[in-house]
Amino acid sequence: MIFYPIFELLKFPMAHSHFYDSPLSDLGRDQCEELATFVATTVFPDDGQLPAWKRDAADLRGDAGTRSVIVTSQLRRAVSTATIGLWPRLKRTGERVLLLSSLMEQSRNFDCVPLSAPHEVPPLPDLVDRIDEHELGWGMFDPSGNTGDKPIRSKAKGFKRMENFVDFCFQPELERTTIIAVGHSLYYKRFFNCFLPHSQKSPAKEYKMQNACAVGLTLQRQWGNKGKWVYRIHPKQVCELYKYNDAFKRPKVK
Repeated sequence: MIFYPIFELLKFPMAHSHFYDSPLSDLGRDQCEELATFVATTVFPDDGQLPAWKRDAADLRGDAGTRSVIVTSQLRRAVSTATIGLWPRLKRTGERVLLLSSLMEQSRNFDCVPLSAPHEVPPLPDLVDRIDEHELGWGMFDPSGNTGDKPIRSKAKGFKRMENFVDFCFQPELERTTIIAVGHSLYYKRFFNCFLPHSQKSPAKEYKMQNACAVGLTLQRQWGNKGKWVYRIHPKQVCELYKYNDAFKRPKVK
């Protein structure tokens, strides 16, 4: 309470902030390192896991024979989560990470105000060492999908961003491609509420995703009666991939 406002004043001349577009905490970085360990050393347990679990884990790692792309909200904590959590894959493949404004969460809080201008990469001082190890360096980020700050005037605007994201997923050039989307827990809670069948009960609708967890799902599209595409999450293909059976935060039982 005392020192951080002072630190913030010292950051004022620079493109950095502890409050606006807040970065990962030390705990958050540790959680992402644990995800990176999972990505690097996944062993498929023979305990009745569904084939979808193995398929999604292979996509997350970017195994040979899979096809996937990595996209992330342009907010710094999401970019850092993607970079640290998927670093074993990124360092091996030398691929680019696409920044997408359609993955930003809906909030008026200043920690959700991006520091990056449209089509720019945000300042990431905590990732400098890792980025310098990447084959493309700072070019590992593709900011073409960063359209700047989001409108927050109504809930409809938040849903529109979700529609923009699912439209992105169904581009013809991404056919048969797994989208590894790094975003925010409240965004995904709303996403599951919007696209899972409304009659279906699911922890994904009730609880936030845990930090740095990984959840696989199958997204479907159909031409609707009103002359527009409609989307849904396949109700039987939501797979808690990393932090298995504990990907969604649940109330503690006393």
